[in-house]
Amino acid sequence: MRKLVAISAFLIVVLSATGCGDKGGVRGVSPEQARQLNGERSPFETSEDPPINAQTYFAAGVVAESHNDFAGAARQYKEVLAKLAADAPERRVALYRLGVCQSHLKSYPEALATWKQYVEVTGGEAGA
Repeated sequence: MRKLVAISAFLIVVLSATGCGDKGGVRGVSPEQARQLNGERSPFETSEDPPINAQTYFAAGVVAESHNDFAGAARQYKEVLAKLAADAPERRVALYRLGVCQSHLKSYPEALATWKQYVEVTGGEAGA
């Protein structure tokens, strides 16, 4: 027991002498310098998000569709169509997937309009 008390007392003396537990932080650096140093170490926090493009919306649509969230997928495919040019070849796949989602949702008038658009874009081709 005496050894335990002696070791504990020794550790308290050593730790207090070395400054362990000092909450003062780094000294000699201004707050502005500290922000700059932290910014240099952390480029992730200062980077900007990439723009959301048609491929991003399409991928989100595929994920939503795979989770049977046909309403969410339809919203994503509509975003794809809004982002793409009228003659972009990717429109045919987005139209196809949108028509499938609308059919699952039993939104038959919308699905019919989408399928008609699909037939126009594909020139009557069967495959997406």
